[in-house]
Amino acid sequence: AAGAEHLPIAPQANTGDGLSLGERAGGYVVEGRPWNCLFMPTSRVPGLAGSDALVPHIWDRSKPGFIAVTPRGERFVDESASYMMFGQAMVEAAAGGPDARAYLICDDRAIRRYGLGAARPKMPMRSFIRSGYLRKAGTLGELARQLSIPAGVLEATVARYNGDAARGEDPRFGKGANPFSRFQGDPDHRPNPNVAPLDQAPYYAVEIRCGDF
Repeated sequence: AAGAEHLPIAPQANTGDGLSLGERAGGYVVEGRPWNCLFMPTSRVPGLAGSDALVPHIWDRSKPGFIAVTPRGERFVDESASYMMFGQAMVEAAAGGPDARAYLICDDRAIRRYGLGAARPKMPMRSFIRSGYLRKAGTLGELARQLSIPAGVLEATVARYNGDAARGEDPRFGKGANPFSRFQGDPDHRPNPNVAPLDQAPYYAVEIRCGDF
């Protein structure tokens, strides 16, 4: 409704047949429900002849060494939350405007171990960087400039997160504070399977949008 770009990843044949059958039987969709959808944070991988691929972000954002920030450079959510809650937080962070997007950011250690979106662990990153799908920079300030984010804000955001993450904590959003989050983390990473500092350059980012299942 706000005019934000939306990336549905449901099969093209999924055209609402179940709803149509229900309506023909006298059913109707209740008005006034705020979230008649199932959100999924999604990134677009540029392809040949416009055949872009859409990638759901289910596992990577929950791992240690990842944060999500708004275009203003601020965290807005527990990155390990369910994809529905993550999508709701993206919309709410846009404050009713059309810019419902975020950047998922990680350091070199995290991307090598867990991957980032379509870039899987140990894959060559050159093609993703060349296409613009991934952004890579030697410093957080340079990464911020590539993303048109205020550099000082992003640096402060990461510094605050890193200070807590060094103790395995995330007091602001509680990443790793519940069984759902920990299940999607790295059980070999202690003390918090979802939290680690972003402190090993270079740094990487991918733009994510609201999609749906």
